[in-house]
Amino acid sequence: MDWMEWFLDLLSAGLAVAVPAVTCAAIGYAVHQRFQKGGGTAAVVVIGDFGRSPRMQYHTASLSAVCSKVYVIAVKGRQPCEAVQRCENVDTKYMLDPKRSILSLFPARTPWVVLALAKVIDQVLSLCVLLFWTMPKVDVMLVQNPPAVPILPLAVAACALRGTHLIIDWHNLGCTILKMDGRGPVAVRLYAAIERGFGGLASSHLCVCRALRSFLESDWKVLTHSNSVVMYDHAPSFFSRVGPLGAHRLFCVPLLSPPRTAHARGDTVGGTMLLTGCKDTFPRIFTEVGEFAGHNEAVGWKPDRPAILVSATSWTIDEDVGMLLDALSQLETKLRDGTLDESAYPRHVVVFITGQGGALKEQYDLRIARLNAQCERVFVGTGYLDSFADYASLLGSADLGISLHNSSSGLDLPMKIVDMFGTSLPVLAYHFDTLDELVTKDNGETFSDSDSLLAGLEKLLCGWSVDPSDRKAATPLLEAKRSSLIANPHGSWAAEWEAKTRPIIAKVMR
Repeated sequence: MDWMEWFLDLLSAGLAVAVPAVTCAAIGYAVHQRFQKGGGTAAVVVIGDFGRSPRMQYHTASLSAVCSKVYVIAVKGRQPCEAVQRCENVDTKYMLDPKRSILSLFPARTPWVVLALAKVIDQVLSLCVLLFWTMPKVDVMLVQNPPAVPILPLAVAACALRGTHLIIDWHNLGCTILKMDGRGPVAVRLYAAIERGFGGLASSHLCVCRALRSFLESDWKVLTHSNSVVMYDHAPSFFSRVGPLGAHRLFCVPLLSPPRTAHARGDTVGGTMLLTGCKDTFPRIFTEVGEFAGHNEAVGWKPDRPAILVSATSWTIDEDVGMLLDALSQLETKLRDGTLDESAYPRHVVVFITGQGGALKEQYDLRIARLNAQCERVFVGTGYLDSFADYASLLGSADLGISLHNSSSGLDLPMKIVDMFGTSLPVLAYHFDTLDELVTKDNGETFSDSDSLLAGLEKLLCGWSVDPSDRKAATPLLEAKRSSLIANPHGSWAAEWEAKTRPIIAKVMR
C-alpha cells in the first residue's frame, strides 16, 4: 500500500465520521431557526473570489440599501469594490481558504478526479458550517450559478429547512464550462443533472439574457415566466469616459507590469518604461501639458499618440488570446511595410491586456514577449488592476475595446463588454449567437477568427486623427459608434435592479 492509498483510506474514515456529525448538528440548528424571523435580511453566496464577481458585488450593494443586514459567503481574495466596502450592514463570512484545506496536502500530479472530489468535500464541509450554523436565518438567499456543485443542493436544503426564499442568478451553464475544459462525458452529464435538478427547486430566478432564460424555460424546464426575470448586466455609475486628463493621472502611476522579457525602448512605444508608468515617459507618449480648445485643462492628447486598445481576459480556454496576437502580428507587418496608408492610421498601437493569472497566462506571456521583441509599431502590455476605479479609468481612456469571450453555452453575455459600454467605448467582439442582444453595428463590430479580427482593426482605426481635447474619437467610425453609445446609453445597474430584482425582494419581505 503506497502513501497515497493509505492517505485516502485515512481521509475516507475521518470523513465518514465527521460529515454525518457536522451535517446532523447543522441541520438540527437550521430547523430550529425556521421558526425565527429573518428580520429583513439577505445572503449572497459566491463559490469563488467575491472580489472578482462584479455582478454579485453590485447585487450586494443594492441589497444593503433595502435590507437590514446582508451576509456574504465567499472565498477570500481580492478586495470588493468601494460601493460594497462602504456598506456598514454587509457581513462577509469567508469559506475555508483552499491553500489551508485538505487540497493543499495533495501533490501537483494528483489526478483531476481525486482533486475534484476532495475539493467538493472540502466545500461541502465549509458551506454546511456557514449555511446551517454560522449564518443566522435570512429572508432571501441569492446564489450565483455556475458553479452548481456543491452549492445548489446545499442552498436548496438550507432554504427548505430555514424557510428562506432562494433566488438563483443564472450567469451561464456550469456543465458547458466543464465540457469546454475537456472533462469526460460522464462528469458533464452528472454535473448537468445536478444543475438542472436542483436549479428547478429555487423560488425565483434571474437570468443575464433572454436566450438563457428561454433555454432554461423551454429546454431544461427549470423555470417559468412567472418566477423568472431577465436582468442584464450594467456597469456602475463610476464607469465613464475620462479622456486625456484621466488617462494622464492613470498612466503616471505604475499600474501595468510588462512581460518578463520585455525590454525598454526609451521614448518609443513599448518596453518596460511604458508599462511601469514612468512619469517622464507616459506624458511624452500619450499626453502633453498645455491649454486646449480654449479650455484650461492642463492635459491633452498628443496629436501623434498611439492608439490605445484594451482587452480583459481570465487567461482561460474560453478566451483565445492567441487569435488577438496573430491579428496584431499581421497588423504590425502591414503598418511597417506600408500596406496600410501611414497617413490614415496611427503610427503606433498599444494593446493593454488586463486580467489576473489563469491557466494559460504563462503560455501567452512567452508569446507576447516574442511579439514585442519583433514589433516596432505594435506593443502588447499585460497587467492586473486591483482597483475597479483604475480599471474603469483604463477603459475610459481607450479608443477601442476587444472582447475575446467565447461562450461555452452560447447563452451568456460578457460583463467586460458591458463595462466598456459604460465608458462609451466601442467594442470589437468575438461573435456567438447571443451576442446580438448586446453588440450591434451601432456600438461595435464582431469577428470570428484572426483574419476577421485584423479586418475589424483596419476598419475601425482607419482615418486616424487625434483631437487633443477628446471631444471627438480618433477615427470617423469610432466617433459614430461612441456617439451612438452616448446617445443611447446601455442603462444603469441601479435602474435595472430596481425594476427587475427589487420587486422580488419586496414581495418576500413585506
